[in-house]
Amino acid sequence: MHPWRRAIEGKLSDMILDFQTFVEGDLTKIRLLLADLAPPPHTGDTLPTEMTRSLFQCYSGTVCSFPKILRCLKRFIREHDSEDRP
Repeated sequence: MHPWRRAIEGKLSDMILDFQTFVEGDLTKIRLLLADLAPPPHTGDTLPTEMTRSLFQCYSGTVCSFPKILRCLKRFIREHDSEDRP
């Protein structure tokens, strides 16, 4: 893993932990984070609950754990990192 990716993931981890603690893992509120992260023209569009559960692999209840949120966002970073490489 590149040092810059480790640094980004470390900062991401801290921010996501703060966010997850603040919203108490509530999937309804986590959906709003995804709406902010979506690329244009979908920025601001809230994903359906079932799609959010699927992305985060939180299939039961209305709460998602910090590790599941972080794992999903790390996958996203890695996928986009590999797409940018020639």
